[in-house]
Amino acid sequence: MSALKNLEEYIADPKLFESIQLFDDGPYSLHWSNWSKLIEAMKDRHSSGISSMSISEVKEELEAFKEIPVWLVNKKGEMETTLFDLYNFYIDPRLKHLWFDVNKQTLISLKHKAGPFMHLHSMRWVDYDIYKLFVYDRLLTNLSLSHRDFRMNTNLKAKFSFWNSILKPVDGQIVQLSRKGILVSIEGHKNFLSLSQADQISLSAEVGGLLSANGKTYEELDEAICQSKKKSIKIDFDDNIFSDLNALETCKGETYYIFVPFSKFPIRHHRVGKAIQHVIDEVEGVASEILNKLIA
Repeated sequence: MSALKNLEEYIADPKLFESIQLFDDGPYSLHWSNWSKLIEAMKDRHSSGISSMSISEVKEELEAFKEIPVWLVNKKGEMETTLFDLYNFYIDPRLKHLWFDVNKQTLISLKHKAGPFMHLHSMRWVDYDIYKLFVYDRLLTNLSLSHRDFRMNTNLKAKFSFWNSILKPVDGQIVQLSRKGILVSIEGHKNFLSLSQADQISLSAEVGGLLSANGKTYEELDEAICQSKKKSIKIDFDDNIFSDLNALETCKGETYYIFVPFSKFPIRHHRVGKAIQHVIDEVEGVASEILNKLIA
């Protein structure tokens, strides 16, 4: 029987970079930053002095980046700043628009004022571990970053196929599940460009581990995968989900992340979204019971 693993221990004392595997069967996990209820509890415990993960731990990590110089070049000239300021520019919506959306020809060097340079807009300079520290800092200190509803991280292999085309399918991943939709990733600008220009595409992915999540069976999900031996889902989108660049969450070098809301699923595939929502409701319900007992 598949069951939640060690969740009570994790909720009682989350570690900065650690996630908790949710099921015995399947790559589904929770990180504290993906659940606003747990974030609020962590802040309360920190203010009471009973949390082993100090908020100052994050700030100490960030302080080191104030000593690392980076160089920017655009039509207006050259500027030296720090890695700390660079990530703050990126994560702040107002500064991001000024530096990243307007100045698309800006170049950046992380090595020396003489280069080598890369386009700031390419995002190849992003280190995801550093970026996460800035996100965690804002989540834990009530800065301008919205808290998140309960989300499960995953790494489900996916394929994106082109309708009526000789083009080969593009490999990708489903990396996160939420009540509102799924977050998918694509490697390579060429692959992303091909998908964004296609008329219609299909998505297929294996989701077997969700079938008995939390030790329960989910009839909706079982029906959604049509008893497939591979325990996979297939969704034929009427509209191209990659053509809406507003859905582009972020890109890190050659990795593109696209959020696909369940509202974009064709009516005939709505049961897939409802099934995933059902699983998430059940898992959050168990997690909430644990959290409520700990803070009671």
